[in-house]
Amino acid sequence: MFEQPIIYKRNQGRYTRSLTAVGLAMVLAAICYYAREILVNYLPTDQPEKRAIQNVDEGWVFADPWPNALEPQYRPGDAVTKEAKERLDKAGIDHWMFRAARPIPLALHLQVGVPVLIFAAGAVGIFFLVNSARFADFLIATESEMKKVSWSTKAELIGSTVVVIMTVFFLAAVIFVSDSVWIFCMRLVGALPGR
Repeated sequence: MFEQPIIYKRNQGRYTRSLTAVGLAMVLAAICYYAREILVNYLPTDQPEKRAIQNVDEGWVFADPWPNALEPQYRPGDAVTKEAKERLDKAGIDHWMFRAARPIPLALHLQVGVPVLIFAAGAVGIFFLVNSARFADFLIATESEMKKVSWSTKAELIGSTVVVIMTVFFLAAVIFVSDSVWIFCMRLVGALPGR
């Protein structure tokens, strides 16, 4: 039995297939970045991080000691209480080094590994998508049609742009004048209150 090759019609539609794959990979990379941000927020590691004091709740502990030796000390590992947050705020400190009180084991591996797996699976899916018969034929036909397009010269493009801009300004002026005339007429007959 005849098997379909992995790369369908290898030498046809290279540009559209490549650009489609790159575009889909960029969307996939954005999805992976978003997934990583979610995992960073919801899977705390034991690594200290500088956080805004108002974004720290009871699930966090101090990672650095309290800076002032004269006041009661907060040692690394001490829980972040409401009183501690008020003291930091009173001292004018809005960011401090904290770490999660109950870090999730292997959280760092999950924060990186899950987006990498999503990207790898998506990349394989993109490869098979741009090489599937129906989609590849569509992209090949699109590229062949784009080669038939006659593109405007620079002078034609500038001339057309000027015509469009002038037409828009002309129509805006006509609408403004027409609107002003109708408002004047409506106020004259008492349909609209005057100023």
